[in-house]
Amino acid sequence: MNDIENRKINELKKIIHEIEPNPPYNITCESKDFKVLFDELYVDIKRNKGVPRLMFIDQFGIKYVTKELFLRLTELKRTDLLFFISSSFVRRFNENDEFRKYLEIKRGNFLESHPLHSHRVICDYYKSLLTDNNK
Repeated sequence: MNDIENRKINELKKIIHEIEPNPPYNITCESKDFKVLFDELYVDIKRNKGVPRLMFIDQFGIKYVTKELFLRLTELKRTDLLFFISSSFVRRFNENDEFRKYLEIKRGNFLESHPLHSHRVICDYYKSLLTDNNK
């Protein structure tokens, strides 16, 4: 678990301990910049191919999940990725520089679909990034 705010990590540790004081699994909590932590852990993650893992990235992590990082995540074996993005924000603000830095989705892709299907446009974008190595 990671959050740049130390206060949130301390709160999370307390909650985890209250729920399960002696868990039969390891939970590591960090308070680091995502990119720094990911780069630190990536070599170990790639080396331990047989270990199943879950990557959970919330919508505040969109600025870290570049095309390159997305491809690195999807090439990891035995890894499930839950990546939450506010599709309505992407639909409304995809022309803004802040979103275009991370997502190369053109406004026309959204105009062809109903607002309720914005998540499909985003999903199709990420699917288009996949190669045979990470499908």
